[in-house]
Amino acid sequence: MNMNVMLIKEINVNKEITKIICLVSLILLLGCDKDDDLNLKNTIRDQYLVEKITFFEDVSNYKSTEYFYDNNNRLIRRLTTGKILENNQVRELKYVDVFEYKNGLISKIHILDSTYFKFSYDVNLFYNSQGDLIRQENWKNGYMIGNRNFFYENNKMVSIYNDDTEPFETNRIVYNDLGNVIKHIYIFPEQDRGTYKEVEYLYEYDNGLRPNFGIDYVFVYDPLVGMGTETGFARELSLNNLTKYVNSGTTWTFTYDKNGLPIQYEIKWKDTETLYPIIFKIINKRIK
Repeated sequence: MNMNVMLIKEINVNKEITKIICLVSLILLLGCDKDDDLNLKNTIRDQYLVEKITFFEDVSNYKSTEYFYDNNNRLIRRLTTGKILENNQVRELKYVDVFEYKNGLISKIHILDSTYFKFSYDVNLFYNSQGDLIRQENWKNGYMIGNRNFFYENNKMVSIYNDDTEPFETNRIVYNDLGNVIKHIYIFPEQDRGTYKEVEYLYEYDNGLRPNFGIDYVFVYDPLVGMGTETGFARELSLNNLTKYVNSGTTWTFTYDKNGLPIQYEIKWKDTETLYPIIFKIINKRIK
């Protein structure tokens, strides 16, 4: 073979190898930048805790929720006060949630209803040796009124079941690569048919930091105000802020400060007009 031809082939091979090396290096570099950015954001988040969340529509419809922490920055109390207009009468609001700890983890939450005086109950929490929440029991007046068990795979909670079912028998949870719950699949028995129906609940997220209350591991409790229950545990299990429940069309739009901390969120319900925007303002306090 002509030496010039061999030399040209060798040069072309070396070029291809160089392209591959550059491409791999670029992918690794982008991956590192992404991880570094996430670590930086989480470092900032760890320096702050939510101190208060407020909502004001008018003098007869407003609320203020304060969060109290111990000397170790553990959430020990959430207090909500305000007023609400019901049946053309203004009612005083007061709800208190008290947190008990055991071995450094929340073991019990006392939900105290001082508005209607009929929705108080206790939440008992149980963990495995790795500190993963594996069981929730709700108690009222000495009776267990509900329970949930939690099944994990690859360090993520992927199925919720009660004492009468098994993991994946009724539902399974799907995460994306960013650690957000994008899908919760439920399996329902169809009445009188002897068959089952599968329904998917879908969620969307922004890339912002979630408000920090220091209790991310307690995904059965949502410390935010006004969120309701339509998204299940998707919000609390995810790393970023849930911004849309696709099935219902409800949206939550977050606003962030210069540090990337959430300072406000607005709730909108599909096909529902409100006299005033539903906006909650977040006050963060620095702890480090």
